Amino acid sequence: MTSWVHQFSMPSDSTYEAIFDVIATTHARSVVDRILDGHRAEIERTSDGLAETLADWTMADASFSTVWDISFGRAGLAMKTERTLDLGEVAARVALRIAEAGHAGAWTAEVKPTPMMFANTLVDDVTTLEVDVGVERLDIVKLGRGDGASFVFRRNGTVGQWAPDGVATLPSFGVDAAIALLPATAVPRDVGSRDIFAECSPVESVDAQAQPAFQAGIDVLQNVAPRYVPWVERVLHGVVVCAMDAPFRLVSGSWEDIPAFIHLSCPHAPIDIADILVHESAHQYFYMLQRVGPLEDGSDTTLYWSPPTRKNRPLTRILMAFHALMNVLQVYESVREHDTADAAYVMANEPALRDDICALDEPLRRSDALTDLGRGLYEPLAERLETLGI
Repeated sequence: MTSWVHQFSMPSDSTYEAIFDVIATTHARSVVDRILDGHRAEIERTSDGLAETLADWTMADASFSTVWDISFGRAGLAMKTERTLDLGEVAARVALRIAEAGHAGAWTAEVKPTPMMFANTLVDDVTTLEVDVGVERLDIVKLGRGDGASFVFRRNGTVGQWAPDGVATLPSFGVDAAIALLPATAVPRDVGSRDIFAECSPVESVDAQAQPAFQAGIDVLQNVAPRYVPWVERVLHGVVVCAMDAPFRLVSGSWEDIPAFIHLSCPHAPIDIADILVHESAHQYFYMLQRVGPLEDGSDTTLYWSPPTRKNRPLTRILMAFHALMNVLQVYESVREHDTADAAYVMANEPALRDDICALDEPLRRSDALTDLGRGLYEPLAERLETLGI
């Protein structure tokens, strides 16, 4: 039952991409179905052909890389928070995402001014969308602003590369995939809903030092722990760049309702960025697995001390923290084995990391409340902990 869960614990030599596809696309289709079942008339008031395109998509093939995205996350959030978000805008954002992936459809929509991401670009204050995507012909997407400006994207349907006209691509980093670096203007302005990046201060513009700083972080992984590069690039599409809170204080985070996006302050040393990319990516896998089912059965109501947050947390959050720190520890071990310039950093910080991991492991090791899914996530990491002699 739980062997397929192991690839959520840490990078695996036996990774089955189809599992990620099934989990993410099943959830995404369910969310879109719920939106259409309950709010189709509302969507149709401000669009033409949009609802039909979404309905058609729910019956078509889809991929993990398309649906593990902020657009589908906000759609799910709209259902959870009982319409605190504009359903017409939410639906348009999802439809724009599937158009980028090549799903056929012709539709138009009007929305309140909002930032829209498309093909690794960002257009602020979008008010109109016109999409015409077909098969074996020129695909066109037009994003219009309230000031009359219009931005056009064209793609040869047989080639698959979108070419923007009049808008620059976002700075990005990565080895085999582009992870976009995002300013404050990329964050949707969700009036009446929770601020999805409340714990950080996104920068107004991404400065020139951010891209090389983040690339240096991914390069650390490529050089000493290359199996973590695809693990990170699979689940991250964007990093909301935040201002430094204080010298040497690193601020980062993610939210289960916003897949593929994290926030992270900058600039930091490459090893710090590598550490956090792995840490926050681990949370992405944790959130994904929770879509399959609960990781604990609710029978253990004790709150346990969590060193990373310095507060008492329920067992699920203890498992979440243990999962993230164990993956960071394995990066540290790789740095020490390669004896790179970052070895001194690791030697200074690893003892405290090991202490935190042991504190988190203790309740997990003796608890009977973990479900098969929870044990499938925990046990490979516990075995690794023993291998490391901790």
